[in-house]
Amino acid sequence: MAAAVLADVPRTPGTPGTINSLMSRPSAASLQFEDNFWSSGDADAADGTPVYDYRTGLNVMYEKMQQGCVECDEILQFLRQRVSIEELYSSKLSELSTLKMNAKGFDRDDGASLRRTFESVKTESEQLGRCHQQLGNNISEMVLHPLSRFTEDHRKRVRGGMEELDQTIKQFEKQYFVEQYRTGPFCPRPVLYENFYHSPATDQIFGVPIEEQARVAQSKVPPFVAKCLSMVDKQMDMIPAEVRQQMWISPLQLPVIHGLRYSVNNGAWLEK
Repeated sequence: MAAAVLADVPRTPGTPGTINSLMSRPSAASLQFEDNFWSSGDADAADGTPVYDYRTGLNVMYEKMQQGCVECDEILQFLRQRVSIEELYSSKLSELSTLKMNAKGFDRDDGASLRRTFESVKTESEQLGRCHQQLGNNISEMVLHPLSRFTEDHRKRVRGGMEELDQTIKQFEKQYFVEQYRTGPFCPRPVLYENFYHSPATDQIFGVPIEEQARVAQSKVPPFVAKCLSMVDKQMDMIPAEVRQQMWISPLQLPVIHGLRYSVNNGAWLEK
């Protein structure tokens, strides 16, 4: 029946229409992990050199491993609530079993069958309360605590493993850039500078004064740059020493730099 339906479907010349040809397509089961974990090396737009992305596969794997930790946390939260409910239920059943008889009711009964039945129900409530208390203890000792220890240890293993892999990837990236600079059309050479900058910004650890650069190059410092440096010199004395030190050794996030650049380009910073 399926073959007859496929045979009636219009197709272009040369297009197979048999079941065998359709089933010959590669399935998901035939895909290999090592062939799909890393990127295929897309060609660089500049010179056509393939650039391999070693982080995409690791990031996906790390996200899935982190997802496993979150799922374990969900289970732990459920178990904690379950234990709390069992303990609360046990406590309420135990309180119910100690309910005193009314002086005008069963307390006046000499031991008829209805009183014995009521006492039996109260006893069963006490026993059921102990059972729920034991169930809560079993869940806590046999499931909750072991799973909690496993989750914490697993989270440390995931974090440690990813930090180790990240360091390895960084080393590969450094090697790639070094090789590109060594063999590519752009081969920069390092230039060593001696710090001659003496001003309130004495925590600077590299660079040369722009005035010295302009003098050697026989050029002029742009007024905009000179104005910015003048403002920096005036404000430095007002900044505490520890904050001034952090300015040179703390990394600055790129969004902050981009925001400042945008403000300068649009004149907003100068207006202030």
